[in-house]
Amino acid sequence: MRDYPEDGGEGMSQVFNGQKMLLDLPSPPAARVDGTIYFTDELLQDTSGDYFIPERFFYASPPADSDGGDAELHEHSDTKSLYALGRAVERTEAGFIVNEEQEIIPTSAFMRSFEDIAATRGELDCGLTASSTKYASLLPNPLRAKANGRMVYTVPLIIFMDDVSGNISKQWNKHHAIYMLNANLPREMLEKEFFVRFVTSSPHAAPMELMRAMKQSICDAATSGVAAWDCKD
Repeated sequence: MRDYPEDGGEGMSQVFNGQKMLLDLPSPPAARVDGTIYFTDELLQDTSGDYFIPERFFYASPPADSDGGDAELHEHSDTKSLYALGRAVERTEAGFIVNEEQEIIPTSAFMRSFEDIAATRGELDCGLTASSTKYASLLPNPLRAKANGRMVYTVPLIIFMDDVSGNISKQWNKHHAIYMLNANLPREMLEKEFFVRFVTSSPHAAPMELMRAMKQSICDAATSGVAAWDCKD
């Protein structure tokens, strides 16, 4: 699985290379850097001492001059690094000032999380300036408390419906069935039948009734979260 959307440049070979996943859909909310979990929309501090609020996480190729300009190396997907799109923040006596312009920094530059900053006496006492409140808040991401120290991932789904016959004989007995795929999987896997998952079917419910229930189930899962375990975390 590719846990974050990927900036594929001008080309697109995977679902997670698409601009919609990169810029339009909600970003994966968390990134783990050196064992520390950072969330979107939270204040952090990078290795230069500057403050930053990430808004999106994504994979991209490092700058061409970062390793001697080896073009072939940069084209290889394994060399893509995790970056954050967000806003620089400056701490002043009047309060934290959030930059109006977005910028991109590598997540490898993250040094102190919101928890570390909040635990330092007086560091957040100055608050935000009035002009910055429309861009951010000095509060933790609500998912931090729900996660309870665990990573949080988002799994985009490809959902489709088809009408099939419920009979082995030639007599048509129409059922509407819903299937889904994990859009974080490579295209080579999405093309295999094993990764097409059956969700529900009914010979009586209308298609929109089935989709309404499907949407509600996904919304409930997105709100409450689903605890899962894998070999990475």
